[in-house]
Amino acid sequence: MKYTPSLVFTPSGIDACAYWRMWVTHINMPHSRFQFTEGQPQMNEISEQDVLMVQRMFSQNNVAYLKMAREHGIKIIYDLDDNIWTMPKYNPATGIFKKEDIQKGLVACAEWADIITCSTKQLQNEIVNNWGWLKNVASKKQIPVMHIDNAVDTKLFPPPVFDRDDGMVRIGWGGSNTHAGDIDHVWNLLPAIVEEFPNVELEFIGHLPPKQLIGHPRVKIREWVHISEFTKRYATWNWDIVLAPLEQHKFNRAKSSIKMQEAAAIKKPCLAENIAPYKYFASFKPELKWLLCDDYDWDKKL
Repeated sequence: MKYTPSLVFTPSGIDACAYWRMWVTHINMPHSRFQFTEGQPQMNEISEQDVLMVQRMFSQNNVAYLKMAREHGIKIIYDLDDNIWTMPKYNPATGIFKKEDIQKGLVACAEWADIITCSTKQLQNEIVNNWGWLKNVASKKQIPVMHIDNAVDTKLFPPPVFDRDDGMVRIGWGGSNTHAGDIDHVWNLLPAIVEEFPNVELEFIGHLPPKQLIGHPRVKIREWVHISEFTKRYATWNWDIVLAPLEQHKFNRAKSSIKMQEAAAIKKPCLAENIAPYKYFASFKPELKWLLCDDYDWDKKL
């Protein structure tokens, strides 16, 4: 009988990164566990596991936890999903990850790994370039870095309960204030779009719409949805077009195409920035390339 290793996923928080990188994998692996604990997890909760996958850990409690896991003979996978070295100034996490003690903590945790995983080829290159110690032959710290693409499980996206037939075109966007600089260009176009096309509705989740659109009868601001409910409710919003603007810089070029994948899961078009993660997704079919937008043609394609 073939032996199946048991695996426990320990995310750094309950967010979209943990959901797609860990939770979705967990529910497709019958011999796995998902464990989120504030502070240092208890070792007796994972001591019988074969593999521990952690994400973006950097605290001294995290270091102690990984050290104990190694002492119990548990293999460690350390996952990174963002380019922590090139975060833009408008991202609230920039101040955190630029701190010297946080950078040292990230390394101290990653040093316990048997392998480091990440979500894109660009991020893989950034990790190798910024963590030269990974290939330090003298200290025998040669930890491989493997990129494993983000992917959605389409079974988690049920179709909408009913189809709309009201002649309106609903354009939607969802995201946190970490995207403040990413959305500026497209946000400047939206008031004119709403004015020109009386059949257009806009919906936003998270970051607010342009000030002049707040309170507009065809603009709706939705409440945050807990990550555990997202896939069940995404299609029910009945968006006709999903927006995924990004600024052109190294941090975003290391991101994945997850917003396009989510839209594809409910069979909706996603207008996205003409940048590495979305270029990769659109490369699978020639007709998808039309969905890629540069600054000069966002308004035309909208």
